[in-house]
Amino acid sequence: MYENITENPRKHEDEWPLHKQLELLGKMAAEIGHELRNPLTTVRGYLQIFRSKELFAEYRTQLDMMIAELDQANEVIIEFLYLAKNKRVEQKLGI
Repeated sequence: MYENITENPRKHEDEWPLHKQLELLGKMAAEIGHELRNPLTTVRGYLQIFRSKELFAEYRTQLDMMIAELDQANEVIIEFLYLAKNKRVEQKLGI
């Protein structure tokens, strides 16, 4: 059941700054995640190009390993962004 915040509205006032800090932290986490993904995508693209060239045929195993590592890092960032998503909290007044 929901707590009736109308009885003592100042009781939760000290939690508001923490809520704002967490909201800001979530936004920063999302920005960082997006900024990390951009260069990873570029590097992955170049590795794919190199992998397709006969000139780099002897390095295909290493290129595949680098691509796999970038994919793994991208998965971590995707999870990070999912957790950082801004989730709306609905407060209800108990009347």
